[in-house]
Amino acid sequence: MKRLSFILRIILVLNVLAVVALAIAVSAQWVSPRVGWVPAFVGLGFPVILVVNVLFVIFWLLVRKWWWLMSLVAILLGIVVFTNYVALRPFANNHIGEGYRILSYNVRNFDLYNWSHNEESRNRIVGIVRDQEPDIVCFQDFYHEAAGGFITMEGLSEAFDLPYHRFGETLALRGTDRWGMAIFSRFPIVSSRFIHFEGTKLNGMLVADIQLDSLTVSVINVHLQSLHFNPDELAAFDEGYRRSSWKIARSLRYGFKKRAEQTRLVAEAIKQSEHPVIVCGDFNDTPVSYAYGTISNGLNDAFIKKGVGLGTTYAGSLPGLRIDYILMSKSFEILGFRRIKEGVSDHYPVVASFR
Repeated sequence: MKRLSFILRIILVLNVLAVVALAIAVSAQWVSPRVGWVPAFVGLGFPVILVVNVLFVIFWLLVRKWWWLMSLVAILLGIVVFTNYVALRPFANNHIGEGYRILSYNVRNFDLYNWSHNEESRNRIVGIVRDQEPDIVCFQDFYHEAAGGFITMEGLSEAFDLPYHRFGETLALRGTDRWGMAIFSRFPIVSSRFIHFEGTKLNGMLVADIQLDSLTVSVINVHLQSLHFNPDELAAFDEGYRRSSWKIARSLRYGFKKRAEQTRLVAEAIKQSEHPVIVCGDFNDTPVSYAYGTISNGLNDAFIKKGVGLGTTYAGSLPGLRIDYILMSKSFEILGFRRIKEGVSDHYPVVASFR
């Protein structure tokens, strides 16, 4: 009997640790990684920590101990975060509906370096976008050649039948090769500006004011700090974190802090906009993060409104991550949302319809 009591005490201690971990994970949405990066790191494990607390509730109910209340209270506090993480809509479908359509896609430079070992990947990406018949397209990790060749802004504009476009340049080489971000639109772009995030080669924010019939809308295309794990670090994920764990933690910490700086600039752009806003792009962070919590504040998430399940958008080595978003001012009615599960890039494109 004493041995059983000792085991229950150990389980109780583990339960307390799980409750504390869940509280820290939930706080990641509000604690800037520049102040403390531990909540951001713990927030990555939010789904697992939540499940562990659910299991503790079940265990204490089975052994008829009141300690189940601890985890239950923590779970209830985390419900708001959970609803950002998972869209519980069992009868939802991929119907996009009428209204305007906006598509966001990290195209990984149109597979310029043949990561997928598929020479037709560029044409497949163009076909995927064209099939969705979008009115507005936001690209991240975008590449084009200013003097013809691989692909041009004008060529894409014609292929998509979207006559208006803007490009934000983050890197240029050899006088013709251009990397950055792009917005294509069926409707006139009345003004635009680009902010290249300091200290990065690929990340920035491209803002375009688009005249949607009688309404001007500010479309903010965002690409926050990437992780850039090297092959050895990615191998560590496949081997259960047995190798390079410190390098992985250091890379994560650097990314958390850089995204916190960039998030502030995006939040300022949203606040200063004279028009309703649509924010879309690759945040490189989960819904349990400071970046998502800050940028989505006061906006509707198209996936949460009309999506279903986890809505995974990252197709790389780390499974189950939703890091690509379409967020809108609450003056818009979101009609539909779709994730297009095509494995051409390391991201899946997302598209939403609205009015």
